[in-house]
Amino acid sequence: PEAVSHLVVSEVPPRPKGLSRWVQRAAMAGAELDVRPWLGSVTAATLVITGQADAAARAATAELAAGIAGARLEVVASARGPVPTAAPAEYNRLLYAFLEAAGQ
Repeated sequence: PEAVSHLVVSEVPPRPKGLSRWVQRAAMAGAELDVRPWLGSVTAATLVITGQADAAARAATAELAAGIAGARLEVVASARGPVPTAAPAEYNRLLYAFLEAAGQ
């Protein structure tokens, strides 16, 4: 199967009207969006995957996972870049196991 580039499953409280358009415009402009204030509102099963080689990404993903109750953090030792492309077999194994455990 093809590697999934990103899987985001979340439930967040209602947003003010127009926020999604603002987020889209900010992303297109290259602006960073700090989502940490919303992490505590995520109630969906959450899997966060990162590679061992990228210390900055490991720190950011650890903070992301720590902010979501019950999130599962997986660090892929063999990944020397973005996990979906650097270690697609391991990425898919982790993703499919997570989805199966979540009852998907």
